[in-house]
Amino acid sequence: MTLNPAFHVQNLSVGYDLRIIIDRLTLSLGQGRLTALVGPNGCGKSTLLKSLAHLLTPHNGQVELQDGATLTGLSTKAIARRIALLPQTPLVPEGIRVFDLVAYGRAPHLNAFGQLREHDREQVRLAMARMDVTGLATRPVSQLSGGQRQRVWMAMILAQETDIVLLDEPTTYLDLAHQYDLLELVRDLIDEGRTVITVLHDLNQACRFADELVVMKEGRVMAQGKPEAVMSEPLLAGVFGLDARIVPDPESGTPLCVPRVKRPVAARIKAAGKGFEFRASSCELTAPS
Repeated sequence: MTLNPAFHVQNLSVGYDLRIIIDRLTLSLGQGRLTALVGPNGCGKSTLLKSLAHLLTPHNGQVELQDGATLTGLSTKAIARRIALLPQTPLVPEGIRVFDLVAYGRAPHLNAFGQLREHDREQVRLAMARMDVTGLATRPVSQLSGGQRQRVWMAMILAQETDIVLLDEPTTYLDLAHQYDLLELVRDLIDEGRTVITVLHDLNQACRFADELVVMKEGRVMAQGKPEAVMSEPLLAGVFGLDARIVPDPESGTPLCVPRVKRPVAARIKAAGKGFEFRASSCELTAPS
């Protein structure tokens, strides 16, 4: 068992209607760490994340928090004060503006009248500034690009001020620069003492930023541990069906997955330039005379 776990999953079976996705899973996830859930599509990553937020009712087993409280024993508001979840495809309330959407993150902290206090407004402003969306405050969310929306949703999660943050594919819709900005921000949350558990599809990003990987396949955990200990060529082949090398990342030293080329590069270049001639002196493709 992980020391000081943020979550301890005991004999958990969960799914949708009568279809079981995760069956009798026992797992501990560390506190104050960034854990990345990785695995092929449909392996149960999102289902596990929803279970950690108590959005799915288990058929069997339970999820305990660090203090021993079970999710089934807590109210929805009590859970929301401790755990924030950014799902894959959150629904945007019709006509809502950016500031008001980010302010939804304060809902678990509001009084019975649901009114924002000055402290709540300040937390909303800080979250928006952190995600660089302050300039969008009065814009309707429906008019934003996918990347802008994702940053607004993340600001809402930050405004919620929880010790535990669950993110389901948070880099979706973001360009490459904003993907790395977001993951650096997540590392900042870890430095602040928070716990983050995220679903990531990019294995190289997971290895670079996560303290721990949980590798899943068909609802089961195939491996768990530090990226350096978990990532291997047999694991990539067995879990992802991927023929790849593992080499050190030249920037971070973390494992870097490099898929092996199935078709020689020279053959692809030749096929792409069929009917043309390549002049090495000028690096140009020219039509034959």
